[in-house]
Amino acid sequence: TAGFGYINSQVFSLVNGPSSSLGVGANVMMPLFQGGAIEAQIAYQNAEAQAALANYGKVVLNAFGDVENALNGEMTWRERTIVLQTQLKEQKQILRNTEQEFSIGRIDQRQIQQQKIKTNTTEINVRQGQVDALTQRVNLYLALGGSPTP
Repeated sequence: TAGFGYINSQVFSLVNGPSSSLGVGANVMMPLFQGGAIEAQIAYQNAEAQAALANYGKVVLNAFGDVENALNGEMTWRERTIVLQTQLKEQKQILRNTEQEFSIGRIDQRQIQQQKIKTNTTEINVRQGQVDALTQRVNLYLALGGSPTP
């Protein structure tokens, strides 16, 4: 800081006679010693930047994991669907055969009902697989950055 001043007062003139005072001064304030505060601040900022970078890496790895899980889920569902579709086809054929056996009198109605239960259970499994596949597709969409709202 710097300062400049001029004093002229009638009080001073009455007491001391006509006089005026002129003053010029300069004050320079500059830190001479900060005890390593600047270096500590730099080290702190570097540590925060490294922590942010590590957190970013963690988020990216989690995102890759989410995408990988969704893709694996889709592939698993495709394999499972083939098996379930085959089972459903077989159960429907067995039901037709059971109904034919009933029509010729070889079996009773109870066996037809049991076969219908097996066929329906298999069909429910197929439908549940379709729901699982759609859920996996939504998860993949979200993992790739899609918006959760339409």
